[in-house]
Amino acid sequence: MRLKCVSINVRGLRTASKRAMILRELESLDYDVYLLQETHVLDKQQADAIARLWHGKCIWYFSTGKSGIFLFT
Repeated sequence: MRLKCVSINVRGLRTASKRAMILRELESLDYDVYLLQETHVLDKQQADAIARLWHGKCIWYFSTGKSGIFLFT
């Protein structure tokens, strides 16, 4: 089995319209793991709101002010 991954700099996911656009685009792609950088999500509450929109597992990291997420299908 091959694991297919993609890394994307999304330059922010704070607005609802951008979240919807990015997640819709990701769902049209055929990868197992999506690594999203520079989400600009600042806290767990924002992260949970985005995670509810994704159909798979989400793992967030908040190491910088820009943060990122791993999405799994």
